[in-house]
Amino acid sequence: MNKKKLILEIFKKRLNLKPNEIKDIQSNKFKKFELGTHQNWDSIQHVNIISDIEKKFKINVNDKNFVNFGQLEKILIFLKII
Repeated sequence: MNKKKLILEIFKKRLNLKPNEIKDIQSNKFKKFELGTHQNWDSIQHVNIISDIEKKFKINVNDKNFVNFGQLEKILIFLKII
């Protein structure tokens, strides 16, 4: 599975995304898709998303790079997916 699909699977699972929401994300309509913009993306799910990303990509999110994980686009850029 490519990295972008893996990220989308994490978001789909954690935020219970509907097929049309996934389609919008894939077509870059959610370029500013970020913490608080989706009803299920709250602080608890944010921690779960970050934890899943850390495990799947074998990275460590810390106080220096944490700011890169509050927005889908920034996550993709940080992980060098886009």
